[in-house]
Order: sequence, then structure tokens, then C-alpha cells
Amino acid sequence: MSRIEVHQQTDLVDDDGQKDTVGGRINEIGFGSYQIQVFILSSGFIVAEASALMTISGTVAAITEEFGIGSALGQSMIMISAFTGLGLGTIASGPLGDSFGRRVPMLIGYVCVVLVSGLIFVASENIVGLYILLGFLGFFGGIGIPAAMITLSEVTPSKWRGVSTAAMGLAFTLGEFWAALGLMLVMPDLQAGHWRVVVLWAALPAMFLLFFAILSRVSRYDTPPFLAVIGSMELVDCMNLIAEMNGRPELRLEAGSSLSVEKKGALSWARALPLLTRWPLQMYGITLAFIFFAKDFTFYGMGVFWPLAWAQVPGLQALSSASEMMLSSLIGIPGIAVAMGLMYSLPRRQALALSAFMCAVASIALRQLEEGRWQGFAGVLLFKLCFSTWQMMTMLLPSEIFPTQVRTLAYALVAATGRLGTLAAPIFVTNSRMGFLSACTFLACLSGLFVHLLPETKDCELGNIDSCPSSDPAADSELALVKRELAEQQAAAAGYGAVAHKLK
Repeated sequence: MSRIEVHQQTDLVDDDGQKDTVGGRINEIGFGSYQIQVFILSSGFIVAEASALMTISGTVAAITEEFGIGSALGQSMIMISAFTGLGLGTIASGPLGDSFGRRVPMLIGYVCVVLVSGLIFVASENIVGLYILLGFLGFFGGIGIPAAMITLSEVTPSKWRGVSTAAMGLAFTLGEFWAALGLMLVMPDLQAGHWRVVVLWAALPAMFLLFFAILSRVSRYDTPPFLAVIGSMELVDCMNLIAEMNGRPELRLEAGSSLSVEKKGALSWARALPLLTRWPLQMYGITLAFIFFAKDFTFYGMGVFWPLAWAQVPGLQALSSASEMMLSSLIGIPGIAVAMGLMYSLPRRQALALSAFMCAVASIALRQLEEGRWQGFAGVLLFKLCFSTWQMMTMLLPSEIFPTQVRTLAYALVAATGRLGTLAAPIFVTNSRMGFLSACTFLACLSGLFVHLLPETKDCELGNIDSCPSSDPAADSELALVKRELAEQQAAAAGYGAVAHKLK
């Protein structure tokens, strides 16, 4: 191979001038051991987030008792601190992931979740200090989520990208189950007990995954798309590692002595941010932000209905609160299988619209639970069966829609908007459960409609912002205006045209 060209696709050019794209080469190598290990490392963050949030939610009563919190606001601040930190951490992931690579926010998150959990375990009885520590726990739990989802998308063959992302739903279930198991063992009634021990329990997955990252070969390099846009020769080594680990050594790349790469594709986050305000990326961002909000609002508010559901099932009324949490997480597993099937077979927009509309129907059926009727349990089952597709499709779309140079930043911004739904849901539920269900129905229906404002991305190759000054800005491309802006910025900063940098 003689050079790497970063245009709308990253081209690998051989000595005879023949081109292959990074995405095309990954598709040719196929799915294998490399992607499985990346999946394990990436899913660890989902496990950590779900486990931490459920643990904090389950220990509110015990924390309130130990610290003598009397006011409703003081009790609410326990969850508000964690959710606020989660949103800020999600935002911080953007500039880190696009400037320093997808691995950096994930590494920071894994290390700091363990450290902050340890600090909470030994924290003195100072409620303000606890609020701060809970905020940091949420911050470091959220900082790796966008990078983790993008990492999996960028290394997975396009045919299997939907399936692997849907399978990440298992990580949510695992995190919730792990937290519920800790609560059941230590404080099954969620009222009293050693809540600090449960916080340490929730941090164990992050600690184990940190050790796995140290040992795994996949953590040696960042993702191929990111390495390409920063002009790193590690791209060749990374592609060869994928071929080797997946049992396709014949697809290794041989780098010529004069290998060069055009570094014109790299952007700082400060220069990338204005591009997200340009059409059509602006519309994509607003649409996805709304869908993220609707998804998180529905998910975190629905937790209040699961105890009502179990109360309608004969023989389960005597279950402890922690046991109910375990059952609530486990009945979502069939929904993950449904998500894997739909995300493999259906176009992205159709799969999300179908699942969102079915969740709207489930929200209507759940009204029966509020009225004490056992028929409402059908709404629980329908919601659990369909929500995973809505959830995981929402978490996949930013990776496929936004270009490599701004992918993590864009993902972080739309996901952070969704975090506002985690704060709004408890307010709606507290004021009116029926009002909350009506809001869920409305938001789910709008999500199913608004998703059609986005481009269809099933089985697509992930793209870059084509910054080549010789490209035609008037070409029939949805990113034409973004290309023009990037070319103008680069021309002003470093002269018109791109420079090829020799790699030793």
C-alpha cells in the first residue's frame, strides 16, 4: 500500500493505484474475535452506567436515613446529583473522543468509576460531599458511553452493525441485574443496610473490564476511522490486527516504504462544533436529540410501574423490592432478541418507528395497571418486548449518520439532551402517573414520525467529512455545505490544498 486518502470515505491505495476503503476492508475481513473483544470492552460502560444508576436509586432510602435528610428536595438531590453528572460526563466525552481518540474517555471512565466508588465507601457523613461524589460517579459513568457505542460501530462490518448494537442491550440488562443482585444480598427491602457496600458492588464490573482492557490486544490501537482522519500509520497496524485476530491473515496490508497519508481530515472539536450547526447536520442533530429525550424520559419513568405490575401477579406479592428489580430487568431479555432480529432485517427508520409505536400502545395499556386491573400486565410485556429496539436503534443512529471528524461530539450533544429526560420523568411521575403515560404515548408517536427526517443508513459505510479542496461543492451530496466550510477553514489556516505527510 502506498498511501491513505481521507475523503468522504477513507481510501487505501496500493502501488498500482487501486483503491479499497477502510469500511470495505473491514467488511471483507468480517466479524470475529476482534469485534467480540471490542464488544466486551464497550459493553462494560453500559453495564457500569445501568448498575450505578439502579444502585443509587435503590439506596435512596438508606442514604436518607443515615444522613438524616428530612426535606423532599434533599432526598431528590441524591438522584439529581447522579443524573446531572451523567449528563455532563456525556457532553465531556465529545471533545475528548474526537480530539484524543475513542479510547481516552473510556479509559478515564473505567478508572475513575472505581476510584469514586471507593471514595463514596469511605466518605464521611457530610451530605454536600456525598452529593458531589455522586455527581462525579455519574460524570465518569457517562463519559465513556458515546465513545463506547461509536467504537463498536466503527470496527464492526456494516452488515452486523445493527445486530452487535442491539446485543449491547444485554449490557443494560446485565447492569440492572448486577445492581439488583447486590441490593438483594445486602439490603433486600431497600430501606436499611450497608448501602456503601452495594456501591462498591456496582463498581466491580468496571474494575474487571479495566483489567481486561489491559490484557486485550484490541486496546492497543484506536478505531480505524479515527486513525485515518488523524493521519496515523497505526491504521495499517490496526487493520492487520483485525485480519489476524479474525483468522484472515491473507488480508493483511503491506505498507510501502513511501507510505503517506493526507492529514487534511483531522479537526479540533472547536472547529468541528460550528459544522454541526450547518444543514443538514443541524436537522439530524435536533431530530436525534428529541428521540434521545423521548427514549430516556420513557425508560427512566417506567420504573415506577414495574412494582405495580408484580402486585397483579398471583404468588409474587411477597417478593422483596430488590427481587422485583431483578425480575423487571430479566423480562427485558426477549426484547433484546427481538431488537437483534429487527435491526438485522429491517431498515433503520422502519425498525425504530415500529418499536416506538408499539411502546406507545404499551403506554396506553399500562393505564390498566394504574387502575388496579391485571390486564395492564400485558402492557408491561409489550413494552419490554419492544423498547430495546427503540433504545438501541436510537443509540446506533448517531454513529452511522455523523461523519468521523465530529461523530463523538455530535453523539455526546444529542445524548446529553436525552439525559434531560431522566430529570423530567420523575417530576411527571410524581405529579400524575396518568399524565406521565400520556406523555410517553405522545413522545413515542412523535419519535416514530420524526425518525423519517433522518437518512436511511442500514448497511452503509461510515463516512468522513470530505475536505478535499478539489471536490465539487455543488455535487449532489447531503454534506456539500459542510465540505465547503471545512475547505474554507483549512485554506485560511494552512493555505489552499492538502499536504501529504511521510510516515516513518
